[in-house]
Amino acid sequence: FTHELGHVLGFKDCYVEFFNPRKSNLIYYTLDGNQSNLMCEITKEAIVPFSYKQQVLKTYCQVE
Repeated sequence: FTHELGHVLGFKDCYVEFFNPRKSNLIYYTLDGNQSNLMCEITKEAIVPFSYKQQVLKTYCQVE
């Protein structure tokens, strides 16, 4: 839920995914190497980076 809410707030995925036909499964690659980033990882341990919080405040609350 929180990952998808991140999309609503304007954050993009920082991973790519593709289907591996040899193993018949999806493969995920994190692009920025930050496995704790909510938009890079879908585990319960993932967090919202401080820079995202600042961007939300600036965009939606007009805080600089």
